[in-house]
Amino acid sequence: MSTTPDPTSNTGADSTPTPAGVPVPVHLYVLIDVSGSMESIRTDVIGGFNALLEDQRAEAEDASRATVVLFDSVEPNNVIASGVPLREVIELDQRSYTPRGGTPLLDATGVLITRADREKRERADAGLPAEDILFVTITDGHENQSTEFTRDAIKTLVEQRQADGWEFSFLSADLEAFDDARAMGYDQGRMTHFSKSPSGTRSAFANTSQLLSAKKQALRDLQSGFDEDRKSDPNA
Repeated sequence: MSTTPDPTSNTGADSTPTPAGVPVPVHLYVLIDVSGSMESIRTDVIGGFNALLEDQRAEAEDASRATVVLFDSVEPNNVIASGVPLREVIELDQRSYTPRGGTPLLDATGVLITRADREKRERADAGLPAEDILFVTITDGHENQSTEFTRDAIKTLVEQRQADGWEFSFLSADLEAFDDARAMGYDQGRMTHFSKSPSGTRSAFANTSQLLSAKKQALRDLQSGFDEDRKSDPNA
């Protein structure tokens, strides 16, 4: 069955602006391939992901949250962290990260975007500040197992969310996977190839950590500018 996205399901109008003086929270959504072909870099994925967590824990306290999903054809939506503070995400180990099965990349992407949409609406309904969203996919192969979402459906979802301010990053150890990424609507500049090796895999996660840190710093700088403007103009 193919899934067609609802073009009205995510618009800027459903977001509550962040009040002045309040840091803009970032929600990191991470989709990690755990299909059988990842076995050769299993230890490196575990180490790279845990290093990302360590890097982020070393930063100043902030309101960042993370949702982390492992996917394969056996379990295409294995949520191991659901909107928890980034500092509280549990590290991966040999038990929690066990490669198997195929690569339902489209289905995993569609399900996680749909989840993020729902959580965004729920925050708005609760009167909570809108979160800045960073959506990262890490894989070593290309689509071969999806049954629910088509490439065109995912392309529509990704392009709509990018227009709404979401940031997407696609990291892959297989250059052929970039054909999938392009067909899914990802910007060329947000696709990164890494070698299927210890250093390459860790570099992919380091790239994600740096991207997240840069995003948080940019938001802090923007908020600081707003606060300075308000100080200089009490009527603002």
